[in-house]
Amino acid sequence: MHKWIISIISLCLFAMFFGQELYSDHGRTVLITGASHGIGLATAERLAKNGHKVYAMTRNPSTAMDLQALAINNPLVVIRQLDITDTVSVESAIQKILEEEGSIFAVINNAGFGIFGPTEMHTLEEIQQLFETNFFGAIRVINAVLPSMRERREGRILNLSSISGVVPSKGMPIYSATKFALEAISASYANDLSPWNIKVSLIQPGPVVTDFESSTCYGTRLAKEENPYLDILFSRRQSWKQVMDSGQAPDEIAAVIQTVLQDPHPNLWVQTSPSVSGIMENHYKDLSGNVRIPH
Repeated sequence: MHKWIISIISLCLFAMFFGQELYSDHGRTVLITGASHGIGLATAERLAKNGHKVYAMTRNPSTAMDLQALAINNPLVVIRQLDITDTVSVESAIQKILEEEGSIFAVINNAGFGIFGPTEMHTLEEIQQLFETNFFGAIRVINAVLPSMRERREGRILNLSSISGVVPSKGMPIYSATKFALEAISASYANDLSPWNIKVSLIQPGPVVTDFESSTCYGTRLAKEENPYLDILFSRRQSWKQVMDSGQAPDEIAAVIQTVLQDPHPNLWVQTSPSVSGIMENHYKDLSGNVRIPH
């Protein structure tokens, strides 16, 4: 028994002396936005099975049938209402969780949506709504949880980006713009928060088989009879649908997220497949900026 105790003490002293952290993410509280379906639902299920207390946030809990079924079968999944476009909703929901749990180990900003078509097709209101959810929504959640993370000098922020946030999408330029903005602000957060041991990672999937494609609407600024893009619009949509239908399963993305949470020193950029890594590599080899412009 004495030898066992001495061994434990020695291990702790070794870790302290050489600056290595004895790290475990198991059993911590995690908040996931957009948890009612797709990547958010798969992540909630995987992390709860791994022992995390998961607060699964969704705008309309009453219609989130799959999430309700998950919560019934796993008591570690707690469903809460959250509108990430409403600052009061965000701050009150996170404050309540902190009162109940004492801390939030990780925030996974997954909520978002898309809109299809060239930029000219979108009204300014549609563009603003997309940014309110995909970009400002993430900032609201991050800023609401940061004081408690900073006080504990520990925390994780995982933002669901996209390869479209690095290489612009031909079909969804405004969605790409929101993800480009998320990439930039996440890198800034990572730098600003490093003194408090708060790690920020961008999860960068390619196509994922969810209802994202089917739920993505078209921009409405141009009436059909005056829309100059009609000849290419529907062929682009069909091509995009084929790509999305051949994408990764949501649980593959959830597995990557779990791996990032378990890593004491995660990367800022985390690609979810070799194909996405290849696109990233090719993109940054070209310094002309012309790689996406047809000749």
